[in-house]
Formats: sequence, C-alpha cells, structure tokens
Amino acid sequence: MPKSANFGLIRPIATHNWVKMGQDMREKDYLAGEFTAADIMMGYALRSYQRLLPDEALPANARAYWDRLTARDAYRAAIAAESPE
Repeated sequence: MPKSANFGLIRPIATHNWVKMGQDMREKDYLAGEFTAADIMMGYALRSYQRLLPDEALPANARAYWDRLTARDAYRAAIAAESPE
C-alpha cells in the first residue's frame, strides 16, 4: 500500500459501521441470524478494511464476527485456494 494513500475518511466511517453492526447482532451470530451470502459480502468488506488499514484494530464486536467467519471451513478453503502454491 503506498504510504501516500489517504484513508482518513475510511477509518471513522468503517469503525462506526462495525460498531453499529455489532449492536444489531447482539443476539445472533450472523447478519441474518444464520450464515447467508450477506455474511460473505461483509466478510470481504472486513478483509478489505484490514488490508487497507492493517494497524487498525477492529472493535470487539467486529472482531468476534470476523473470528466466526474465518473459523468456517469454507473460508479457510477459499483463502487456501486464493494463495499461490
């Protein structure tokens, strides 16, 4: 990532959204209650956020959700398939 890249606007918006997402998910593990395509899309957003701002810690609620997503066998298989051998 170029050092000149300015992600100053992304940080507060993304953090606000991750916190809001956690509040909306207080009693469920996934966005729709069970794992759906929405979780795949949100997982991509979280992964992109971490790649763009690697030094930023995810809020606890987003970290717990991310941990659930990345613990799935299908996620690990997709990451393994993406990586060159």
